[in-house]
Amino acid sequence: VEPNYNITIFVDTFQSEKQFDALEVFDGSSGQSPLLVVLSGNHTEQSNFTSRSNQLYLRWSTDHATSKKGFKIR
Repeated sequence: VEPNYNITIFVDTFQSEKQFDALEVFDGSSGQSPLLVVLSGNHTEQSNFTSRSNQLYLRWSTDHATSKKGFKIR
C-alpha cells in the first residue's frame, strides 16, 4: 500500500498439516523482515494481524504429503 499506511490481514479459516505446512507473515518487504506470525495447523478462531509499515511479505511452505482444507485470508 502507499507509504504512511499499514496492512491488516484477516484470517477467517486456516487448516494445514501442523509443522509441515506453514504460512509465514513478515512485517516488511522480504523474508528477512521481522516475523509477524507463523500459521500452521488448525486455527478455528478468526484472527487478524497488522503490519507496522506499508508492506507485508508472505511465504507459504508445504511438503505436499497431506491435504487439508487450506485457508481463507482477506
